[in-house]
Amino acid sequence: MSSLFNDFCSYLEMFTGSLSVISCLWYFSMYFRQKAKPAQLSLLFILLVSDCLLSVNLLLTKFFPELMLDNFVYQLSTFLFTLTFSMIWSAIIAYFVYKSFLEYDFSANQMILRVLVAVTLANFLFIFG
Repeated sequence: MSSLFNDFCSYLEMFTGSLSVISCLWYFSMYFRQKAKPAQLSLLFILLVSDCLLSVNLLLTKFFPELMLDNFVYQLSTFLFTLTFSMIWSAIIAYFVYKSFLEYDFSANQMILRVLVAVTLANFLFIFG
């Protein structure tokens, strides 16, 4: 019974991971079609890149387990990087939404690149350093 359940969970994980990658690719195409890209769309785009990489990493472990086990340290590092980046970036989006409710003239465009570099560098040093 547990083997059947494990197989079901494995197929479900492959299905949801594939759907996630497909939906991210669709959103990417929609993002690049936009002429004017507001700050909110840029925040979402960065989160989508991280989520897409996380889903690709999970799919690679399912479809190519021997390749991923041979490179376990790299696979684990990239998994942790994308997972923590997604969580931190979601919190940053929540902070920007909160800040925009407090200040009507809040300009997120100025802060997005600085915050992105800071989060990426801190996360990179935490995972790989």
